[in-house]
Amino acid sequence: MSVLQRDLFDAGVHGADAVMVTMRVMGVGLAEANEAFFGSPLRAAERDFQNWFIDALASAAETDERQ
Repeated sequence: MSVLQRDLFDAGVHGADAVMVTMRVMGVGLAEANEAFFGSPLRAAERDFQNWFIDALASAAETDERQ
C-alpha cells in the first residue's frame, strides 16, 4: 500500500475524489489512477459495495424489462 493511499484513506477521501487526487499526484491517466486507488487493500469494502450496487442495478433493469 502506498503512502498516498494511506493518506487518502486517513483523510476520508473516497471514490471519484480520491481517484482524481491520485491522477494528479501520480501524474497518470484515469485508468492507471483507478487501478492504483481501487487496487489498495484498504478499498476492498468500497469495491465490494460498488460491485454489489452495479449487480443490483443490473438486476433491477432486467426486472423492468420483463414487465
